Amino acid sequence: MHSSVAGTGTDDDFNGTSLVGYVTTTYAVLEAAFGTPVSGPRWVLRRGTRPDKTSCKWIVRFKDGTVATIYDYGYPKRTTKDRYAWHIGGKNPDACLDAVRAALPSDIIIEDYNAHFQRIKEEWEARKAWALEEMKKAGLSEKQIQKEAKRMRG
Repeated sequence: MHSSVAGTGTDDDFNGTSLVGYVTTTYAVLEAAFGTPVSGPRWVLRRGTRPDKTSCKWIVRFKDGTVATIYDYGYPKRTTKDRYAWHIGGKNPDACLDAVRAALPSDIIIEDYNAHFQRIKEEWEARKAWALEEMKKAGLSEKQIQKEAKRMRG
């Protein structure tokens, strides 16, 4: 566990937190920094069971009193070695993101909510522009390209 981490928080600490950002890394990196999660990982479901909204969650109390929750959402299928954009929850966004950032290696990407979605939007727009250009190179008619562009917007 990182030296800035005081220990595991409680469900009372978890109550009232909300999404403030994302950390893109692996389960193994988070486990090294924050210890064993309070729940999960349970990525394999038995037949007939219903998944929770999260399958793995840390509630981390830092020495300065800041509490952060780090969790997956939407039950993504992956292994402990896969990189994933984990959700970061907290009550004070700046303090929470700063505390998580300080506890992780400096090469780990940590973004606030708005920066994350701005980056995703820019990546999507770049992919869309590339795809439309490839359609032109492939000889699709202008009408076909417009139809595909409309489908991509929708």
